Amino acid sequence: TGLYDIKAVMGPDEDHKNVTNNAYTNVIAGCALYFGDLTKCLVSSCDQDRGGNWSDLASRIKLLYDAENDYHPQFEGYRRDTVIKQADTVLLGYPLQYPGLTTTARSNDLRFYEAVTRSSGPAMTWAIHAVNHLDLGEEGEAARRFEQSYRDYVRGPYRVWSEVGPGQSGARNFITAAGGFLQAVINGYGGVRVFLDHLEIRNSRLPPGSATSFKIKGLQYLGARLTLTVTTSSTKLSVEQ
Repeated sequence: TGLYDIKAVMGPDEDHKNVTNNAYTNVIAGCALYFGDLTKCLVSSCDQDRGGNWSDLASRIKLLYDAENDYHPQFEGYRRDTVIKQADTVLLGYPLQYPGLTTTARSNDLRFYEAVTRSSGPAMTWAIHAVNHLDLGEEGEAARRFEQSYRDYVRGPYRVWSEVGPGQSGARNFITAAGGFLQAVINGYGGVRVFLDHLEIRNSRLPPGSATSFKIKGLQYLGARLTLTVTTSSTKLSVEQ
């Protein structure tokens, strides 16, 4: 077929090992190869031959797609009723922001995999689902997933994050869970997206609850320190002095 397979891998879904063409793995591998050509341009002339056409290799990595159901199977041979541990293919939407992902396929990926993600999975999954729902304009579902991302995972008496929900044994002070929650606030409700050539503030809104404003301080981009302030009626991005 002229396409490259990546075999014997385990994607973010740790329940499925030694699979072929995991969607997340293949896309992130392509990103790494594209970055090779970008780096070559940054350190030398783009038309100077320094060996290796990484972009050509990246464009030939297979990404599975089911045209009939308009979604991306997680790996070769995946069945849509197969239960998974955590967010995997849905990561193509956020945080990877894969440019070849259509809105309908992204919505279907999220809907299909949300239905088969086991409830005992880690908190990060629900935070990432919340961001993806926000990108799709599904604020009600985003609010439910946002609450789910911390409700059963923050434990007393010191309010530390756990890897798993009540009654299960998992890691304590689980940074992945805390990081997912922060991304839901900063990149989801705050709408902050960082690109190589620009910083984008996308449809900022308040998180669910009674807050009338929130502020994100210390954002850094191209040497500037920024503060994002979101209220019920406005969004303001200011440069810190």
